[in-house]
Amino acid sequence: FAVVEDGMAASGIGLCEFTLHDFRTVVGPTHTNVLFDVVVPFTCNIRDEEIQATICKAITNLDATYRCVLMVDRSYV
Repeated sequence: FAVVEDGMAASGIGLCEFTLHDFRTVVGPTHTNVLFDVVVPFTCNIRDEEIQATICKAITNLDATYRCVLMVDRSYV
């Protein structure tokens, strides 16, 4: 699984489109919490834990002081 670009996620089982919302940051003395929700289609076969781990790793790679806090939502519409 990898974040490709513009809200697309790719894995060995296909390509999933996703959106982000409720993005915010909370800056503290030792780290910055990066908080947001990711909306993934119900039909996407990538597990929520894999989506969360991959996105959070990418955020931490941007800056070691970033702490990723995200919720994966499944869209049923």
